[in-house]
Amino acid sequence: MNNSMRRRLSSVVTATIAAALLLAGCASPSYDTETAGDLQARVLAVTEAVGAGDFPTAGTRLAELTAAADTALDQGQVSTERHASILTAAALVQKDVDAAIATAAAAAEEAEKQRLEAEEEARRDAEEDNPGKGKGDED
Repeated sequence: MNNSMRRRLSSVVTATIAAALLLAGCASPSYDTETAGDLQARVLAVTEAVGAGDFPTAGTRLAELTAAADTALDQGQVSTERHASILTAAALVQKDVDAAIATAAAAAEEAEKQRLEAEEEARRDAEEDNPGKGKGDED
């Protein structure tokens, strides 16, 4: 994937993260400061990974955010509604991250295909320029 495409994907996914998780209420004062701070730090980790174009790490950080939200719910630190909204937002962001990973993989596959085609073309050109060379002929 070229840098321009990576930046565009990062921008789209970062904007989605910010919107989805802010709407989910990770910055909400409706629960204790420590829990809010932990969830906000996890959102920041996702955003930073996406901003760096490191989509696999972003996926890992999203899983960690989800686990932290689950723990907060289990410990009564967030309401069921708040937990559900965080998980919904995280699932939306995960879809964007998965799409970015698939796009990056497709771009890498296409680049490798083009590289192999260029190598084959260069090999054929070299054979045309030097007929008989490279086929076991000795000079």
